[in-house]
Amino acid sequence: MLGKSLGLDLGSHSVKIVELRQNLRTVEIARLQAINVSNGTSEFDALRDCAQALGLIGERVVTAIPGDRVARRAVHFPFRDRRRIAQAVPFEVESETPFDLADVFVDWELVGEASAAADVIATVVTRAEVASRLEALRDAGLGARVLEVEGLALANLATFVPMPGTRLLVDLGHRKTTLCLLVDGVARAARTLPLGGRVLTEAIARETQEFSEADYDALR
Repeated sequence: MLGKSLGLDLGSHSVKIVELRQNLRTVEIARLQAINVSNGTSEFDALRDCAQALGLIGERVVTAIPGDRVARRAVHFPFRDRRRIAQAVPFEVESETPFDLADVFVDWELVGEASAAADVIATVVTRAEVASRLEALRDAGLGARVLEVEGLALANLATFVPMPGTRLLVDLGHRKTTLCLLVDGVARAARTLPLGGRVLTEAIARETQEFSEADYDALR
């Protein structure tokens, strides 16, 4: 897509933005910024404050729903017709979600090598979660250009960086870690684990006994 794309990453400690500009031949990073989030500030309040500080009011952004707010399932079909897959995926995941299909969005993505069959990663997210994200963007003066899901979004890097063979992409955050497994540049699986930099820091501190109680309180 020619023109400007603005990506937004809303983290526990900072809000990051990256602006890409694409012409007929290249994609360039035109802007890369981060603003720290004060302790105790909700992620939606942080989004509003940072949108103003970074001059983003009125922009449409590409952002993602946290991976721990969605459910994923790998599904195999003996056919590869996209229309048939779109019809079959909701029925495959219905028995494994506690919500009615009317209350969720079900999306899917083909993974693996092309063949007569299809391996699919199905993603389920509640409509309430999506509505909350969109409302937070609107309250901050932003619009949603693309709303993705963490994990599989990491696979987009393979569009710009050659990744032959088997690679595991890791996004280590403060409270969670997101993983994406690539095989020859194609996503095969994605997971979000409720363990992040904070847990690692505390574990190291316990081993070295260098943290005081005040240090632990500052992390909470």
